[in-house]
Amino acid sequence: MFLNLRVIPEGHSEISGTTELEALKADLTSVDRIFYRAEIDRKSKDIYLHIWYEGVFELQCSRCLNTYKSKISGEFRLVLKELPSNFAQISGDDSADFCFDRNQDVIDISAALYDEIMIAVPLKPLCSPDCKGVNISDKEIRIDYGDQIKAEEKIDPRWNGLLKLKKRC
Repeated sequence: MFLNLRVIPEGHSEISGTTELEALKADLTSVDRIFYRAEIDRKSKDIYLHIWYEGVFELQCSRCLNTYKSKISGEFRLVLKELPSNFAQISGDDSADFCFDRNQDVIDISAALYDEIMIAVPLKPLCSPDCKGVNISDKEIRIDYGDQIKAEEKIDPRWNGLLKLKKRC
């Protein structure tokens, strides 16, 4: 998502549009476009952004492993500051998310949008709250317990005392 710094006027303004996050497309899950709306407040050398976004993403259910489409949306704020002529003055300033040079026309805030999207994507996505998971009655799915049985037969003889306790319980 690119912002043209030359067309942002002093004071309050709004922009909206779509972005495909071309630079980060390989890292994103399947998504066509991300719609955004931003309120911008420019005060001399500082730019304050409040951005809302939404998009439809293709996710994989963590239970049944089927892919499904899910709407993901959110909002975040950014502060952009113009670098002073002496770069050392801003090194201790943590209030800026992005810094730009006065000769710079365009700034790419795709990384911040990407971070916010990744935070909004669920860690364990579910296609539905009542998803039953993988259907193990399917003929293509085979569960082989042979390795577990062999592992239990090969018990170190030093553990025999504990096996006796386990059998009592």
